Order: sequence, then structure tokens, then C-alpha cells
Amino acid sequence: MIADCDEDNRCLLKSILELKGFNVLEAADGQEAFDIAIERQPDLVVIDLKLPVVSGFTVIRHIRRLAGLRETPIIAISSNKPISHSRLALAAGALRTWKSQLSLIDWIC
Repeated sequence: MIADCDEDNRCLLKSILELKGFNVLEAADGQEAFDIAIERQPDLVVIDLKLPVVSGFTVIRHIRRLAGLRETPIIAISSNKPISHSRLALAAGALRTWKSQLSLIDWIC
């Protein structure tokens, strides 16, 4: 699942992941991301930390409390925010953080 309020970012990452053979779910805000996570239990979550409605930090913490999602890999996008955001995301339960989606895309490709 890709959770990002920027539709262009979601579309770009979705296109790349689909080319790699992944089925991709999308969420435009934190509440939608959490609802999809509960309903669909994705194999991977890529989440922007600055989501509207519910922050990415909060979504990560909530996902980690759910038995069926505790081990789901979560990659947080910190959007070039201070290193403290990366540390908070890791403390909340993210597996890895990236400063931008482009950095993540370079890593995937």
C-alpha cells in the first residue's frame, strides 16, 4: 500500500511497483491508510509521515498494535524533514525511512 496525499507521488510509485509485479493499494490520508491496512492487510506499507487527517506516525503506531500487521514492513517517507522525523518513524515501528520518494524509487529500480 502507498499512503501519500500527493496523487502524483502515489501514481509514480504505483506505476513503478506495478511494473515490478506488485498489486498496489492507495490511500490519500492517514485514516484511509489505516482502514485499508485493517481491511486488506497489505504485504508492505509505504507511508508519507505528513499525511492529512491522521499523521503517518500515528498510522504506523496503530498498525503495529494489530496482531495481523505487527510484522508488516513499513517504509516511511520523511519528505526531507529533519533527522528527528526519521528517528520518530523508526521508534513508531517503521522498518526504514527515506528522505524522498525519489530516493526510494532509485533503491527499488
